Amino acid sequence: MSEVVSIGALRHRLSVEEPVETADALGGATILHVVTGDTWAAIRAKSLAEKLDAADRLGGVVTHEIVLRADVSVRAGWRLSGGGRRFRVLSVASPNDGGGFLRCLAEEESG
Repeated sequence: MSEVVSIGALRHRLSVEEPVETADALGGATILHVVTGDTWAAIRAKSLAEKLDAADRLGGVVTHEIVLRADVSVRAGWRLSGGGRRFRVLSVASPNDGGGFLRCLAEEESG
C-alpha cells in the first residue's frame, strides 16, 4: 500500500488500544490494553513467517501493513483490533505525501 490510498479502501473498523501498565501486590506489573478510539483502516498482508513460542510450539506470524487516517493517535507497542482480529503495532510512519494517512507495520496476534 505504498501507493496513494483512497478513502474507500478504509473498510475495516478497528479499535486503537494503548497499553497501560498497572502495578500488582507482588511487585510486578500487569499490562492492560485500553481502547482510546476507533478508526477505519485498510489492511494488507505483507509477509508470512514461522516462529517458536515459549512452549517450543511452531506458530505462524503474519506481518501486515495497516493504513489509518492521520487524525488517530497510535504508537509502536499499541494494538489495533476488530472483526475478531488483533494486531500488534511494530512501527508507525507519519504521512509524507500530504494524504493524511498513517502507515503501520503490524503483526497479527493469535488467541
